Amino acid sequence: MRLPIQHNCLKALGLIILMVLATTGYTPAETRQAFISQEFDKDTKIWQGQQQILKVKLYTTKSFSGATSFELPKVSGVIIMESEDRPVLGSVEIEGSSYVTKQHEIFLFPQRSGNAVIPSFPVTFGFTGASGETLEERSTTTELELLAEKVPGADPGKPLITSTSFKITDNWKPDPESARVGDAFTRTITMIAGDLPGMTFPPLNLKKIKGLGLYAKPPQVEDQMQRGEFTGKRVETINYICEQEGTFTIPAE
Repeated sequence: MRLPIQHNCLKALGLIILMVLATTGYTPAETRQAFISQEFDKDTKIWQGQQQILKVKLYTTKSFSGATSFELPKVSGVIIMESEDRPVLGSVEIEGSSYVTKQHEIFLFPQRSGNAVIPSFPVTFGFTGASGETLEERSTTTELELLAEKVPGADPGKPLITSTSFKITDNWKPDPESARVGDAFTRTITMIAGDLPGMTFPPLNLKKIKGLGLYAKPPQVEDQMQRGEFTGKRVETINYICEQEGTFTIPAE
């Protein structure tokens, strides 16, 4: 007589579990239509002023719609900017489900040595739903910690850029060797560095010299992205006017 009672109890328990699953909306092995992931190499040593990359990858089961929006945070001592290069498209299979992917790159430039915390930030993108409708996904990245090493011998109180390729040119027009009172000269200083935006270049420390007029124009800042290679450029233009006779020494900047 006990066996039917146990059997009925098991059936009742099974019904209760099904009711709970139905009310919570859970389905076994449910496929997510859209989500994001992120990749950040925190084990590689970087220096103050050096570029670091946060990769944010989008996933969807159908196709993407429209542009991706990043609400990038503002962090003291760190410049954060989105790459202007096109995102990398791909595909992947996760637990038996197929996804198309879109990978974006976020550039991080620590201006000071030490630890910096990059808070989580929203990422919004459109995708095609199961019935062909256009939907919107709004996900949030996870917080990450950025550690920048101090460059040996560098003055911690001064701005610093770190690059594997840096070039600077200093041109004068006309040649200032034979000058007279009233003559004017244009000095153009061009700085180009790989893996750095032009906005990270420190301004020139121009000093006034008695008897020599100095007028600096606003700097021209340019950034270029070609085949995944990022290059920053800053051009400083200074006009000098000889106001008095004499020999003048312009210190190094």
